[in-house]
Amino acid sequence: MPGQKKFSQQQEAFALDIFKGMTNSEAYLRNYRTKGNPNTVRRAAFALAHSPKIVARLAELNLKRENVTITTANERRIILTQIQRATMADFMDDNGNLILNDKERFRSPAVQSIRIRETPTGTRTTLTLRDPVPSIDVHNKMDKIYSDAPPGNQDNRQINIYVVDNEAKDLIAQVKERTQKLIEG
Repeated sequence: MPGQKKFSQQQEAFALDIFKGMTNSEAYLRNYRTKGNPNTVRRAAFALAHSPKIVARLAELNLKRENVTITTANERRIILTQIQRATMADFMDDNGNLILNDKERFRSPAVQSIRIRETPTGTRTTLTLRDPVPSIDVHNKMDKIYSDAPPGNQDNRQINIYVVDNEAKDLIAQVKERTQKLIEG
């Protein structure tokens, strides 16, 4: 942190303990090993927890936690690609049977559901993969291949034609009359 002194190990440990969910007093007692009056400990812990260094460190830790939980655009693209490329063959052995002993394989984002039912003839396992079309659609939007703009956007450009010939004027008047009839009729 620019302009501030470096943390002591105790201050860093104190901040980390608060970040992990300890109360100010618990973190203070753990890191400063004091056996003082509980009110004194509470006041000292409060003061330390609200010091600029600790507040800044907690904000930094919270920002890191938020960044870890948010997927990046590249991570989203990988997930969408996995959905798009998955086939039933990815989950079957050479005899066409589902490979049920490899549970990690079924954690794929392409898997929509696995259903296991007991039937009179034995166990029936049904694997359903996600439809790849919606993921292709989202992927295309991410790549700005097309937009969500509603169809039928109007083009409001105007063209002005200056007619100086009488014969051309008559032809344009006929076109105008036909167009009006089409619109009205």
